[in-house]
Amino acid sequence: MNEGQIIAFIPELVNPGNKSGIEWSSEDDFCFAFYTDAEICLNSVCALYHQQISGNKFSSMSKIDKNRITALGVFLCRDDPENKLKRTISEVGPEDLCICKTLAIRYFRQIFRIYNSKKDQLFCPGAVIRK
Repeated sequence: MNEGQIIAFIPELVNPGNKSGIEWSSEDDFCFAFYTDAEICLNSVCALYHQQISGNKFSSMSKIDKNRITALGVFLCRDDPENKLKRTISEVGPEDLCICKTLAIRYFRQIFRIYNSKKDQLFCPGAVIRK
């Protein structure tokens, strides 16, 4: 692996631009990252998709959002068996990117709980995001 292939170590939602590996400790800091980093939004939709297909349902989520997460999750994960992000930002259209950002912001509390639990395979130590 070369440096260009490794964007960030897991937890995957550690800001890929933050090479120091600092983790977010508050929901506010975490949510703010969605406004500044599109890749975090994509990873967040993948995390929601993984939770959804694992049977961890979010009762507060609308049926429309569940369907959007499923459709985007299938596209973003590109048949990855672990449902990790396999698309780059340049492969995602502007409309889909906007929907990912909206979903990430709308469900940031659920995503932050997933992030903090460290029980999800997407947040296991040692995993990497590859381009």
